[in-house]
Amino acid sequence: MNDLLLDKFTNLKQFTILYAEDEPATQTTLASMLEDYFGHVVAAKDGLEAWEIFQTRHFDIVLTDILMPHLDGIELMRNIRHVAQKDIPIVLISALTDTHYFLDAIKLKCNGYVLKPLKFEELLETLHEAILPFTQHKTIEMKNRLLVVLNILFGGKKVEIVEYLFEHCNDEQIFYGTHDEIAEHLHTTRQTVAQCFKDLAKFGLLEKMRNKTYKLNHANTLWQQTPLFKTDDGE
Repeated sequence: MNDLLLDKFTNLKQFTILYAEDEPATQTTLASMLEDYFGHVVAAKDGLEAWEIFQTRHFDIVLTDILMPHLDGIELMRNIRHVAQKDIPIVLISALTDTHYFLDAIKLKCNGYVLKPLKFEELLETLHEAILPFTQHKTIEMKNRLLVVLNILFGGKKVEIVEYLFEHCNDEQIFYGTHDEIAEHLHTTRQTVAQCFKDLAKFGLLEKMRNKTYKLNHANTLWQQTPLFKTDDGE
């Protein structure tokens, strides 16, 4: 395991990847390596099994070989795009002899491809680049949801504090700073900031990792617990 690569691609840990490969030794080796970087890795022995698995659970990204029995990588992409109508990132593994598939891959909005023989860091880079736009969209959606909920529950200065946290956290939603810094910037009291942090922690939206280091968590739990946002089907 490469510590430098782990640090570089640490945000991949929040994602689940579906990996389709028909060659057993290759599948086992690469799936094991991917497990060090992704939160969950689900491996399929061919495109057909991958398609069956895809329909049973949520995935954030798909990595698939092109040439496979029963259902090849292009047909798997076509099913995901047209049958399931899922716009999730899909990365293809291909050999130079598979170039006649590239036009189909482009039409199906393939998000990246890597050539055999695989270079693992290049593969991670391609996967990271493919999923990044989707990550940014989800982050913006999460922030907007959280601000709406907090405005209804708390209102006032606490919403400004949360906006400040969003603006000053990194890509992993980590904020480095102190109550005093926020209070000075927003012209409020340290006590107000401290109470806001306690309220966020109470709802599981803010986690203190260590001194002056906090992580903003996803807003779905609070969103689902707030009666104002429940529909008749519970969503």
